[in-house]
Amino acid sequence: MDDEYVNTMKKSARLDQPTTYGEILAKHIDTAEIYNAIRSDVRNRAPGNDGLGLDFYTVNWSVI
Repeated sequence: MDDEYVNTMKKSARLDQPTTYGEILAKHIDTAEIYNAIRSDVRNRAPGNDGLGLDFYTVNWSVI
């Protein structure tokens, strides 16, 4: 690899991303991230212990 390629890759790397599990767990989760996760997952399943599927959360998001 030449230096120019390495420098280009360094510039395009997302340096603001957490690098350890501790940093990942400490990272703030905002409402938009939760909403996007709910909207992008598979429907008609109950992913949690509460037995409520993603459709419930999607339909009732304004209340939540």
